[in-house]
Amino acid sequence: MNRMMKFVFLILGFSLMLGCYEREKVIIPAGVLEDHPHEYSYTRSVGDNHIHLGIDHRKGEMDILVTDIYEKPKILHRVKKIDAKITTPDGTVRTLELLPTRMARKRRPFTASYARQADWLKNIHEFVVEVEVPIGDKIYVVSFDYKTSPKEDIHHRHK
Repeated sequence: MNRMMKFVFLILGFSLMLGCYEREKVIIPAGVLEDHPHEYSYTRSVGDNHIHLGIDHRKGEMDILVTDIYEKPKILHRVKKIDAKITTPDGTVRTLELLPTRMARKRRPFTASYARQADWLKNIHEFVVEVEVPIGDKIYVVSFDYKTSPKEDIHHRHK
């Protein structure tokens, strides 16, 4: 076997090992209280980072912002989407695929913010949302217990 073939097999073997690598899932349920205040109202601590949930009922938009320990945006490389599962009090379950809000060169996701618009979000004001966010070598499964008045005040909106 020549050197080139050995190199190709080495690369393929390494790629296969990385493809089989499974990240540890860390579950953060909705009922866990935070031990410190945050800049945004719907925020969960995940390791040395934060995950923020924003809902704009006027637009029917949900967004997730990932920040570092200082609540500055944390860029997630190669994360193409964040899945959100929304459960209303009557048990209705819906899913949303949140997509990167900005794109970098070569169309690879390169952002800290993921969002999606859905008209049905304009009319629900109480639900539990569960998102799976890969950060580093872990996948954080984070739940938010979201509740607001249909006549929510403008200063409570995430911008």
